[in-house]
Amino acid sequence: MKKIMMVVMVGLLAIGIMGCGKSESTSASPKQTTFQKAKKDKRVVVGFANEKPYAYATSDGKLTGESVEVARVILKRLGIKEMDGVLTEFGSLIPGLKADRFDMITAGMFITPERANEVDFANPDYSIGEAIAVKKGNPYHIKVMKISRTIAR
Repeated sequence: MKKIMMVVMVGLLAIGIMGCGKSESTSASPKQTTFQKAKKDKRVVVGFANEKPYAYATSDGKLTGESVEVARVILKRLGIKEMDGVLTEFGSLIPGLKADRFDMITAGMFITPERANEVDFANPDYSIGEAIAVKKGNPYHIKVMKISRTIAR
């Protein structure tokens, strides 16, 4: 099962890198995607939201966490040997990507129309549904929960 999950995640990260969409062009060289450049350089700069347990620095300054370690493994499997991870605030991920501070970013992030207008997204590697937990035996006999949503503007 772990092997299947790793293969799926490798594919998703590959799509994510290719989807970064940033092209570099000079009059002497053809356009390169972020993925092509990372493969050629064998190096990529990845922005991570500084959120335990997903990405954080240990007391000795080592970058680690679930997102960091998964990215390291996937990038190595794609032939990108060096990953320079940069911790930042969640709200700085997309602006940092757009400002070329990172080649790619990885974070648990809802794909919204506003964000999709700013950057390209890979296929989600996980999704979270809505649920409610009740006491054993469901003493209040909760069957359906209707939620009214108000969007602040």
